[in-house]
Amino acid sequence: QRASAMVVSYGILEALERLETEHGVLVSEGGGLSSEAATYADYRRVLSRRMACLRSQLKLVNSRSGKGSQRSFEKKEVERLESGEEVMLAMLPAERAWARSQELKLSRNLDEAEDRRVRARLKKAAGHAAQLVELCVADADEGTVREARGWSLYLRGLANEKKGELGGAVEDLRAAYELYGSARSAPGVL
Repeated sequence: QRASAMVVSYGILEALERLETEHGVLVSEGGGLSSEAATYADYRRVLSRRMACLRSQLKLVNSRSGKGSQRSFEKKEVERLESGEEVMLAMLPAERAWARSQELKLSRNLDEAEDRRVRARLKKAAGHAAQLVELCVADADEGTVREARGWSLYLRGLANEKKGELGGAVEDLRAAYELYGSARSAPGVL
């Protein structure tokens, strides 16, 4: 039984594809990724602005007026999914962390320190996607839960691959592909 009476339905994969295409991350013809790190940096900035707008719309911002408000600042998070905007807000941090990992991967010669940063960003993206799955399980329909789980497995598979855990990566990516189904592949790769 679901705790909430309202069930949210949201096309996570469609939203991701739309965002990536609109902001130049996906090449329209071949479906391959753009090779410019600047594109990922711009995309990440767009995601940050979109998150700020959604936080404001959903009244998840704190007032900074008054003395001492900086010390008592407390970040408010989405706790329940009641609309598509909340799903989008829960999804954007993972996408932003993924974009940062791609930016790092393309913009520099990867020495050990840079490689660690890429792994950390992918791990963070997978963590945010796992939080999205938890929210979706509680408040979303089965299609949204399936898409969130698939996307979470995809990001976790990328993180495992970058860590060198190829067995776990293959398992996660295969499970993500199965969740997406034969008609739909994982965003950007499969």
